Amino acid sequence: MPGTPTVKGYLREKGGKYHTLLEYTDECGKKQRQWRATGLTTKRGNKGPANDMLAQRKQAMIEELKRKRLPPTAVDMRYSDWVQLWLAESKERVDEITYQGYELNVNNHIVPYFDEHGTTLGELTLG
Repeated sequence: MPGTPTVKGYLREKGGKYHTLLEYTDECGKKQRQWRATGLTTKRGNKGPANDMLAQRKQAMIEELKRKRLPPTAVDMRYSDWVQLWLAESKERVDEITYQGYELNVNNHIVPYFDEHGTTLGELTLG
């Protein structure tokens, strides 16, 4: 699994107000820049709160990128590991009852079967 995404954060002044700038590589490998206003003027006493806002936005972006990262598809990755990653990712996309059904099938049937056989993604075939 890839490590923690790298997000660079900067505080910039534009038009008498503080803005945050985040630079990162998205889940597709494309470099991105995100400017966002803080709503704080550059007057004395606002730089600390603006830096706090920058730190919060940077951490939120790191968490978002972690959620969006695709699971590794290396041919030697065990299928049971991949399906557990898929299950965790699907929790945000489906309603609770659907997730519970997925979780039941994954944990009681799919993972035990593929763990027992040690099947990797590279060994799976369609058909």
